[in-house]
Amino acid sequence: MPTPLPTMSPAAALVQRYAELLGASDPAAGRRLTLTIDGRYRVQLRPQGDQRVQAKCRLRALPAPGAERDQLILALGRLACGTMNRSSAACVVDADERALWLSQVAPATSTQEVDELVAGFVNELAFWTRVVPQE
Repeated sequence: MPTPLPTMSPAAALVQRYAELLGASDPAAGRRLTLTIDGRYRVQLRPQGDQRVQAKCRLRALPAPGAERDQLILALGRLACGTMNRSSAACVVDADERALWLSQVAPATSTQEVDELVAGFVNELAFWTRVVPQE
């Protein structure tokens, strides 16, 4: 008996439909869709559980452990805390402690809601790319 094909989660199917609307033919779009916006921002969309979609973008690599790294994380941590009440996007350190990312998770049940997530995320990204010192 053949092994049944795994079914896509609702969020994965939604990301796949969004990719198709944009004309993307990436077969991995149901797992991760990478968008280049304004030729500047490389945004990843990832389906999450419970009909949610994550948008994320790498802001920069972290310096090697030491005073420079500590000062950068402290300054950006303060700024991130100050923006929490007005934004659902968060500046975070990745699990490997190698880079800073901007991340946002939002409920999405339609491609329109995914598009709204992307638009709002890019607005936040424009702010964060101005205030995060480049490498």
